[in-house]
Amino acid sequence: MLKTTMSQVKHTANTVYVVVDMLVIGAPFRVFHMFFPITLGSCYAIFNAIYFLNDGPTRMFGDEEGARHLAYNFLSWHKPVEAIITCVVAMFLCVIAQIVLFVLFRLRVCVWQKLYGDCEGRMDSELQNIVVMSQSASYNTIDEGLEEKRVAEKRPVK
Repeated sequence: MLKTTMSQVKHTANTVYVVVDMLVIGAPFRVFHMFFPITLGSCYAIFNAIYFLNDGPTRMFGDEEGARHLAYNFLSWHKPVEAIITCVVAMFLCVIAQIVLFVLFRLRVCVWQKLYGDCEGRMDSELQNIVVMSQSASYNTIDEGLEEKRVAEKRPVK
């Protein structure tokens, strides 16, 4: 599928970047994050099919003669069964990639805990700090604020 050397370099560089980023950053990674790329991929597949059905050409190098009807050769809607199978396989590979990234995340957490001990009192990431801050009084909803006010009014004054 990756026929040119430049295509191989670009895809390999992206993969290496994601894996190194996953091992270095402190952001938590959840298995359910897989729904974001799956949703995006599904939207792209639907867009690609609609684009094809409306005869949208993809021009190569700006010339009219170089116009072709496909964004990708392997996603040809001239053969809808093959295109749908390609989309399903891509979604399956996305799930596999997310599971591999989650395993790398858990491995990173285990290495951190082995090196620095059990870190129950420490925050994993800025996201968790935001969650903790959102539970403070300044971020409460109106209903929560009113409830706190009612509770405070019922307390006896010393």
